[in-house]
Amino acid sequence: MCQTAHDHPHPYSRDLLKRLVKDAREHGLIIFVGAGVNATAIHQWSELLRDLLEQTIESAAMDDDRIRRFDGPLKKWCQQQFDACALASVIKHVLGPQRYRDEIQDAIYRGGTDLEQEIKTYCRGRYFGSQSEPDRMQPRSAVRAFGNGAIDMRYELLFRVAELCSLPEVMGVATFNFDTLLEVAIAACGKKTPRAHFGDSASIPDEPEPEQQAGVSKSDAPSVSKRTIPVFHLHGLLSPPNTMLRNPDEGVVFSYEEYFDRNADPFSWETATPIHLLRHFCTLWIGTSLKDWNMMRLLYAARSKRTLSRSYCLQCLQEVNPNLAGEAVSGQEEQFQEAAMRLQATLYDALGVDLIIAGPEYKDLSNVIANNITTPLHS
Repeated sequence: MCQTAHDHPHPYSRDLLKRLVKDAREHGLIIFVGAGVNATAIHQWSELLRDLLEQTIESAAMDDDRIRRFDGPLKKWCQQQFDACALASVIKHVLGPQRYRDEIQDAIYRGGTDLEQEIKTYCRGRYFGSQSEPDRMQPRSAVRAFGNGAIDMRYELLFRVAELCSLPEVMGVATFNFDTLLEVAIAACGKKTPRAHFGDSASIPDEPEPEQQAGVSKSDAPSVSKRTIPVFHLHGLLSPPNTMLRNPDEGVVFSYEEYFDRNADPFSWETATPIHLLRHFCTLWIGTSLKDWNMMRLLYAARSKRTLSRSYCLQCLQEVNPNLAGEAVSGQEEQFQEAAMRLQATLYDALGVDLIIAGPEYKDLSNVIANNITTPLHS
């Protein structure tokens, strides 16, 4: 099913959005996150791969005169001939595993810039500035910083996803991203404490009792506790470069061999955990086109044992490029995009996923999450 939604949803999309909210209340909600959530916060993967490929060609040219002669054309040829996984495989082989990992880590976290602090400041200002009763612990200066209506949209979708995750209906997050930026944003909202899971950790932790202050009886404890929310990094995790204690097992799933190694064991937690989540909870996919074969594999495996279709995917129309259809769609780009997305929804329907189109622009994702999902759940 494919339906369109805006700030004021089209009449025929309201039922699907209401069903999502109803399913989330009845079954609990798991957010599946893709790279699109970070699209304006950090470098996109296409940019990252282009930069890494340039370093790869330069490194290879040092040892091979034939590559040095054609470095420019070879960069274009690689981008035309190889998909993202193949490019990552070539880059990893030439640069070596350690430099490959370090370069990805540096690119994600912008080297020496304090990206985490920027996100914390932004999310605290947006979250507490939008509350009727701001947190007493929040500095007023941070709230006022966003009171003039000028919003830096770089972190807006990241904030809206974190705001949604702060609601009690959201039981966990399954992310295909390598970074901890969503955890930073969730923590900044202050309602839940995120805990990253990767490697051999797999289970959803029990919800703790409300925090109890010294000298306060349990009945007088705050009604909203600082609960733990698990964040499952299904494609690996890279901590910020300034992390004091680094786990030697940290890694990513980006190249072909990394995909194959990670999924060779059908009983690994990276397979079992997301299938369990997909089968037993309502799930919402944000920031992904669902073109990743691993995502599709998990969805197909989960649907075979699921009696109800409770998976939804939120996208915007920009994911379809009308230029591919030529001049025939000139002046009718949005109508063409909606028609193309309806065909795309057929593929998703085979996987048990209902497709919601947020609107023609990237910012519409944030608006729909805030107005049509978070607000109804919060009320």
